[in-house]
Amino acid sequence: MGTKGPRPGRIRRTADDARELILDAAEAQLARQGPDSLRLVQLADEIGMSHPAILHHFGSRDGLVRAVVERTARRIEAQVFATLRGDLGDDQAVSLMERLFRALADEGHARLLVWMYLSGHDVDPVGYGVRMQHIAQTIHAMRVAGGACGATKADAEDTLFTVLLAGLALFGNAIAGDALRTSAGIGDDVDAGANGRFLTWLAKLLREHLEGAGSAGSAGSAGGAGSAGSAGTERSARRE
Repeated sequence: MGTKGPRPGRIRRTADDARELILDAAEAQLARQGPDSLRLVQLADEIGMSHPAILHHFGSRDGLVRAVVERTARRIEAQVFATLRGDLGDDQAVSLMERLFRALADEGHARLLVWMYLSGHDVDPVGYGVRMQHIAQTIHAMRVAGGACGATKADAEDTLFTVLLAGLALFGNAIAGDALRTSAGIGDDVDAGANGRFLTWLAKLLREHLEGAGSAGSAGSAGGAGSAGSAGTERSARRE
């Protein structure tokens, strides 16, 4: 009669190591299968940890999902600020766009956020609002310090809208980019490089606006006033 070998003991880990292991495994599973697929018992078996241990660290399945989202948000913020600390040339801006797109699309972060919103979860405690404001404030301080097109503190909303445009474009691209490109005749199946060119174009557009074009609102207002004034002068001249 055969005898069973000794049952392997669980690996002892620090609390931080265990937490990171759980987050890594959950993030990978969420990216592969989507948020509805996350099962804590299955996850525990996969990483050789008990189900109660996962609950000890995160409280619930929703708590784990929120922690995954928060960690990714911190990672995205760190990437943005690391890039801003350097020389933000075209190559660096494009590289940043590509990294953020991968985080949102390939790692499933955008899909996860949509699921949280549609499921009625409160995403605000993750800190997205604060992070977006922090990024916009930092970029605007750089615009003012660099004298970009005479940027002043009064143009802060223009900077915020530019950052918001970047976020919305990247988020939408991660969710429905391929479908929209397909409808435009440049889907990934016929033009594998279209998304890369779009990200390059977007990065250049945003960088040129922040460094030179100035406030769209100000430009529009000035242009509108100028055009109206010219038109009024021409009409007066014709009447005379």
